[in-house]
Amino acid sequence: MLTLLLVVVALALLSATAWFYSRGVIVHAAVLLWIGFVPYELWYRANCTGECNIRADLVLLLPVLLVVSLAAVVSVIRKALRKRKASRAGT
Repeated sequence: MLTLLLVVVALALLSATAWFYSRGVIVHAAVLLWIGFVPYELWYRANCTGECNIRADLVLLLPVLLVVSLAAVVSVIRKALRKRKASRAGT
């Protein structure tokens, strides 16, 4: 369980870093989703009564988080490639 929490926090920090680099709409959406998910996950774990092994909320939330995060990564890479191409064309 602790591993999942560490992964979630790491992805939230990585998303925030990507937003500072890119500032794109999709990256912003990914950051907001991850930053919203981290407190929810912490709250859920703190209030778990012992029957938290099967989580239907994750079946809905994690695919959305992963798709938006993947789109954000693609957006950041595309922007970096465009910036690199523009700097090569200028010199």
